[in-house]
Amino acid sequence: MSTVYLDYPAPIKHTTLLRSKEDDKKIIDFFLNLKEQGVPDRLSNVTGWKSDWKSHVLYQDVLDDLFREIVEFHNNYFVEPRNSDDVPDFVKQSGNYNIDAELWFAEYLPGDSADEHNHTWRSRSSFVYYLDIEEGGSPLTFVQKHWRNHGAIDTVREIDLQVHQGTLVLFPSFLDHKVKATNSKRYLIAGNINDITYIE
Repeated sequence: MSTVYLDYPAPIKHTTLLRSKEDDKKIIDFFLNLKEQGVPDRLSNVTGWKSDWKSHVLYQDVLDDLFREIVEFHNNYFVEPRNSDDVPDFVKQSGNYNIDAELWFAEYLPGDSADEHNHTWRSRSSFVYYLDIEEGGSPLTFVQKHWRNHGAIDTVREIDLQVHQGTLVLFPSFLDHKVKATNSKRYLIAGNINDITYIE
């Protein structure tokens, strides 16, 4: 676990999911096949190709296992679902919740990048899971900010989080982050968790 300081500590949690490279490659191949079929790119601040924001719904059969692992880690180690006091044993009740989320696949080829941004428009937490990253692939860079009087915001420093195949990173959606131009391929699943509630 890491802590980034803005004017107060903000947690960035990361782990390695115990998934096989073969399973992650199947996800990569699925989305690259969609790209080859001419499925439109979703416009964003990422220069590489990206899938639809609701890919976990559109392609549930491909992403369900991975998405469930991400949600389990999120709920156990990052932010508990609302009304969890009513169902204290989350592990045994893990299938009984509603999720409001976005999830997309992104491909970064050499030279691709993502401008500095955050996801605060409606989400509580954000995540990135690295399906594959070749040697020379750019890290995930968080931007530390300082709020001065009269609303001015200064960049204090940039903090690079080195990532590899299997890395899952969760962070508050208000954190500014970016990806510097990469020197090699990066394939990832990214998204936002807006809300999770237990089903009564």
